[in-house]
Amino acid sequence: MTLRHIALVLATPFLLFAAGCSEDATPASPKEAMTDAQAIATRPLCIGRFLIDVPAETRVTWTDTRTALAGVIKREGTLSENAFSTRMRREQERVGGPVSEDASLLKEVREINDGQGRVLVFRDAPSNDLYFDMKAFVLVQGTLFSLFGQAEDAKLSSAIRDIEKGLSMLKHRDTWTIPTDRGFCFDGGFLPGGDGGFEATGVQLTFKAYPGLVVFMETRVRSASPVEEASLIERTDAAMKLMDASDKPTVLRRRNERSVAFGTAEEVLWKHRQGDHYTLKGDVEMNGLDGATDKPDLAFSIVLDPAKDGTEQPEEGAVLRLWDSVVESLRLRPGAV
Repeated sequence: MTLRHIALVLATPFLLFAAGCSEDATPASPKEAMTDAQAIATRPLCIGRFLIDVPAETRVTWTDTRTALAGVIKREGTLSENAFSTRMRREQERVGGPVSEDASLLKEVREINDGQGRVLVFRDAPSNDLYFDMKAFVLVQGTLFSLFGQAEDAKLSSAIRDIEKGLSMLKHRDTWTIPTDRGFCFDGGFLPGGDGGFEATGVQLTFKAYPGLVVFMETRVRSASPVEEASLIERTDAAMKLMDASDKPTVLRRRNERSVAFGTAEEVLWKHRQGDHYTLKGDVEMNGLDGATDKPDLAFSIVLDPAKDGTEQPEEGAVLRLWDSVVESLRLRPGAV
């Protein structure tokens, strides 16, 4: 199932169509041809516990990483120690809220990692007596990471321990560095460890040579669910029935046996012609095994729209070759589990 269409653990939907929080251009170091039909210099990109090969000038424009250990993890950017202290003071003032002392939203502030980490525990409103928010920050080699989680009052102590553990374990990593230890990658960071329970991560990619093209990849450790979810093809068929006949796109692909990584996936690819321009939208989805970090739910998505600056669109065949090459390059990172 496409991870964009479902709510993940922590009761927060995993939305890919969001503003970018980072952009990392790859050095143009040639590797190997992605396809026989089109030679493209590529390099591997680590996403979660997996690798994909992408063009050397790919840009990472957005990521989202969530884990049972540390909640939502984000790279905030580079920061000096003095700026970190100022930022933490402002964060503490902000979450405390403009309320009287006997109704303060801020419950406690914990300092860890020799002063390079903070955990703020607070209510989001004076009337909230059901759960606490936890916002944590850590400065690692000049890079600031933030973690966010929530916990019911009765589970607060264990939740704080988890988020403190997450802060202490988190490592800085260049986005294009491939780790060899157990654990999973996210933008600018690495969280070591084997089977840590729930984890999910996603990435949004853009390509200099393919104006208007965006590719997404997501992984999510699968958990047993009593609710049977509609498949990609079922959702596609239902959506097509709701479309006006004059506005229906051309279905370029609709199959349920595409070979991907450790199994077979469903794939649907649409094309829509709009005057002199065309759009492409498509997904590849594969269900994983319950609780398996090396066999999670996997999803790829592709969106090609006309470039906003009027740049000439890439040739359709080239886009499809790139799409196929990225999907087919998916493999488990050596040493990941």
